[in-house]
Amino acid sequence: MIRRPPRSTLSSSSAASDVYKRQEYGEELLGNYGAGHDVPLNRPRANRLSMLRALSAAALLLAAVRSGSVRKLLSRRPYTIPTIDLAHAKIACDDEAWEMAARWSDAFERCGLVYLTNHGLGHLYRAVAEEWRLFCAMPAEEKHKFSSARYGECGWNRIGKETVGLSDGGAVGGVDPDPVESLENGYSAAFGGNFPRAENGYARGDRLRDACVALYQALDDEVVRPCLELASMALRIPPESGFETLWFQEGEGAYQLRLAKYFAERSPQGSEMLYGEHTDYDGFTFLWRSASNGLEAEVDGRWVSVPVPSEDPDCLVINLGDLMQFWTNGLWKSPKHRVRRLSGSGDELVSLVFFAGPHERTQLRRLNSPMVLDDRDGIVLTAGEHVQAKIASTAMIVD
Repeated sequence: MIRRPPRSTLSSSSAASDVYKRQEYGEELLGNYGAGHDVPLNRPRANRLSMLRALSAAALLLAAVRSGSVRKLLSRRPYTIPTIDLAHAKIACDDEAWEMAARWSDAFERCGLVYLTNHGLGHLYRAVAEEWRLFCAMPAEEKHKFSSARYGECGWNRIGKETVGLSDGGAVGGVDPDPVESLENGYSAAFGGNFPRAENGYARGDRLRDACVALYQALDDEVVRPCLELASMALRIPPESGFETLWFQEGEGAYQLRLAKYFAERSPQGSEMLYGEHTDYDGFTFLWRSASNGLEAEVDGRWVSVPVPSEDPDCLVINLGDLMQFWTNGLWKSPKHRVRRLSGSGDELVSLVFFAGPHERTQLRRLNSPMVLDDRDGIVLTAGEHVQAKIASTAMIVD
């Protein structure tokens, strides 16, 4: 995408204006009334009354929009999560790119979610999912060799180690642990530490690690960077101060690749939740799922289903994280979401989640955008400070 101002759909030449007036009003133009006025003085009274009525209706509509009544009316209709075709976005002409950017901004202002299609990484996701299933099938004592020291660090997390509902302020003891096991890279591109690999004795050698590294690198190059450019366009930020610059100013982006498997049959008795209500911590979350897993998001005060589209099973869901909501000073919303148990879903629900944020030392200062107001009284956090505070509130002390 090459960012340039959108082409105007109206001609400003006097010749074009004159033709327009003649076609619209006939030969009687303004005469001595003055250049630049498009309404002839001798229009019939009925036409002038029609124009007044139209102006009055427009004023009433504007007032309704400002009061929020139009949004309330629209919120009663089922909401469709917008879709961005990434392959098309990369080659779109100016006007198409700006239209996509407007759709992106509107989606994150209203619901914080978009579907991302045609990203071209489906084969990499499926390779990781297969290796992850093989790891999960191993005996617990074997998997325990690769346990993380604490939740959020590199390694495996057994069922009961995480209670994501605590990140929204829930009290320990009042929220059940999530019936999910997971494996994370600990925000390290090296996939070292306790990540299963040949060096630390994993039975399948480097197969899982290699598959994860390939996906990690492709997401950074082929998905995150184009999305950052689209986000900058959406907020009218110049390229030299846009996300594609700020994100990497202090170094490489901070990315957590999380492999998760849900165990529907092990959720607490009477509980419908596989993963509690929460918001994500980073800038953007890119989610791939092996099947519709009961994901729901809160949109306009209602919980709506976010299924895997049948026509594109490799489609990603992008949802905004708390860091980006903070950085845009609340213009874009980090949506609360959860995973409900689906009847008959079994224990084969796999999610591959890529949490993407800027380098941990990046200062979340005011963005150079005419759309983002600055009323935070000089509060400046780093990206690392913002994310680690949320992670610390999520971990259960079980080891």
